[in-house]
Amino acid sequence: MPSLEHESPEDVGAVNETKHASTELSRAVRVLERAYDPGCYGLEGVGSDYTLIDDSFGSNSTANTQASVSQFFATLALSQNPEIIEFIENTKKLKPHSYGFNIQPFCERKALAGMKILDLGCGPAPTFARIARRLGADVYTVDILPATKLGIWKPSLDDIERLSYDKDKKEVAISLSRLDRESVYKMEDEKHVEIDLCRTDSVEVILARTGGRFDMVTEAHLFSGATSAGPDVKTPKNIKELTLCLLKEGGVMYSALSNTFWIKKDGTLICGEWM
Repeated sequence: MPSLEHESPEDVGAVNETKHASTELSRAVRVLERAYDPGCYGLEGVGSDYTLIDDSFGSNSTANTQASVSQFFATLALSQNPEIIEFIENTKKLKPHSYGFNIQPFCERKALAGMKILDLGCGPAPTFARIARRLGADVYTVDILPATKLGIWKPSLDDIERLSYDKDKKEVAISLSRLDRESVYKMEDEKHVEIDLCRTDSVEVILARTGGRFDMVTEAHLFSGATSAGPDVKTPKNIKELTLCLLKEGGVMYSALSNTFWIKKDGTLICGEWM
């Protein structure tokens, strides 16, 4: 395994620069969170047509929490797309907690194309992965649950009828009732690694399935205590060592609960200040 710390860094300036970059990424996530606060109802403007479950993005159901939205914001912060960079700069001028998120232009332009992402412990509702894919990112998921347990909402006639009060939501439900689920299941199975991360060969298995060299490895629920796989599921203790092997040089590990970015530099993980 690569080492985790610089014991005698030859270039302190480069290390400090990396720490600063980490801190700035965390700050960008906080800017987006303040402007587009998902609250208890999820991220406004990003509903079931994106999550494929009967919930808006980040509406606090298991594995679809506000931390999932933070993962998405972290991906935007990491992006080098000029349109996203400008969007974040403009967001800094907005007042807190008062805006819906217009995701459609980013989807149409595939604004995250070229990014390779791994979501560790995605759970039964991999909403972050689904939304990042809509923006063009190549996203793999890892969980102890098999891909067959990744839920997709199939609205019933009763579900559609109860949404009659909201034309837009009703249209989304009708669209999801006609969704080609087999195609979605096939794609998500191809991009999913079923494994207990406590296994000693977890790195080798993930590398064999994905090829590694990720721009970002992220987790939102591994350390939250929320799991749908039963009480016997243990939290992996070697998550940073595992991540080092999966990231490319310059790649980033993002932990959503602490809003912490770790940047891989010269075989180590370097972290800035928490925001």
